[in-house]
Amino acid sequence: MMESAFPQLPGLVIGRFQPVHKGHLDALRQAFEQEAHLLIVIGSAENDYELDNPFTASERYQMLAAALATTPEWQGRFSIVPIRDINNHSLWVGHLENLLPPFGVVYTGSPIVTELFLQDGKHDIHEIKKNLDLSATGVRDKILNEQEWEEDTPAGVAELLKKWNAQNRIQTLKKNVTD
Repeated sequence: MMESAFPQLPGLVIGRFQPVHKGHLDALRQAFEQEAHLLIVIGSAENDYELDNPFTASERYQMLAAALATTPEWQGRFSIVPIRDINNHSLWVGHLENLLPPFGVVYTGSPIVTELFLQDGKHDIHEIKKNLDLSATGVRDKILNEQEWEEDTPAGVAELLKKWNAQNRIQTLKKNVTD
């Protein structure tokens, strides 16, 4: 493991996970390679049943748990925490710090998250490399348009999405937006 300025503190990974896909797993793998424990934050936990945020915080938690269960060496090394957004970038890092246990390195692929934590100046930032050309938006679009999407998600996540009839939900949400 890489030496950190905060070796005793868990690393932090933040995402909306709408839905969890293999790119998320690759990002988590990169963080797990460096950290003994990760805080995995489900961001914008209050947003659901929207076209860009079709899944509830509980569903996203279940997807993460199913995806993480496939890698035995990660077991016992993470905590999943849903957190509401406050829709105020200047206060957001402090909001996280108030709600989460102390954390060290922040792992992110988001330029805005990087900028906000750099401005805060209290945490090391580690840029996650995007090794897979996947996005939750792309997966949702494939589900919406009845294209093959299952290979983009871990098997357990695909099973959950089918169980929840994600295709019907996303199509209904799209219809509501266009009506």
